[in-house]
Amino acid sequence: MASKVFSTALPSAFSTMPSPPRLSRRPSKEEEEAPPNLVELSSDVLAIITSLLFDALVPHHLSRLAETCTVMRAALADGLAALCPDHKLARALCQHCSMPISLIVNAGRTPVEQLYWDNKGLGAAHGLPLYLVLRSEALYSLEQLYLHSNRLGRQGAAAIAGAIAAGGMPHLKHLYLFRNGIGDEGLQALSSAFANGVMRELETLGLRDNGIGDAGVSALANAFHAGGLPVFRALGLEENGISEVGVDALMGCARHHRLTHLEKLHLSSNLVVAEADGCGGADRGVAAIVSAIRDGCLPCLQRLTVSGSTVDAQLHRVCYERRISLAVGVGGMVFQATV
Repeated sequence: MASKVFSTALPSAFSTMPSPPRLSRRPSKEEEEAPPNLVELSSDVLAIITSLLFDALVPHHLSRLAETCTVMRAALADGLAALCPDHKLARALCQHCSMPISLIVNAGRTPVEQLYWDNKGLGAAHGLPLYLVLRSEALYSLEQLYLHSNRLGRQGAAAIAGAIAAGGMPHLKHLYLFRNGIGDEGLQALSSAFANGVMRELETLGLRDNGIGDAGVSALANAFHAGGLPVFRALGLEENGISEVGVDALMGCARHHRLTHLEKLHLSSNLVVAEADGCGGADRGVAAIVSAIRDGCLPCLQRLTVSGSTVDAQLHRVCYERRISLAVGVGGMVFQATV
């Protein structure tokens, strides 16, 4: 919300009033220090004010401040010059997604809590306007963001991460990005933003079919270790390229009690396989899952999907004992687990 600017000039109706009686004590330091006049602020301070009020969806904050006087108009000229094309980019993106900007910026009405921009043909070229929209204060109350089945790639993921790092969508709970081809680099960018603790209310992250491997999952594990996602409940990583290395990194978070709220973990159609190998044992990733469940490190887990046509007996047994629903995925299909 834009800061209100108050004039220090007295109304003429009060100009003839007698002066107040002289104080018997010496004014304190706080009383002697008058608040600085806005037009007397340094260029560095004005640059900070400009950055705080710079909002491509709500441009009137900065423009109204510039209208207060000629000095402010000159000081904010560069910010206003940059804001105009950015506002056009944000407006064009909203129109592309069949959502007029007026439906997002709806002062005095119910704030936007859900944004359904899936299957909109968004690509890497939409990265900048997507960043401008998602960082806007107009989406301060957003809780659910659906961007799946686009073509955002790593550039789009980086744009989302940038908006998050800039303080956008602080109350987001559910983020769906599956089938966007964000890859390891995209998840690394998002995880870096998560690790800074600016998305502490996030509960669900859908990353199915994104070309993600162990490097991306390890970066996400670092965000969990940093305590950036303290109430996380559901993680969808199906149909990626994750091996036992990535799964072991996630289970490391569990062993350090960073996944105590996790209810759903989907790992089907990855490189980690829940079948017994030729020597009668499962791979290291599955063994790590078994260990985490058995040791009580995933106390809230209710649903687990893994890869394989059959399931390692130990995994099946520990899920049965903890009343965890276990399913296997083969070729994109998910079936209830059998030993």
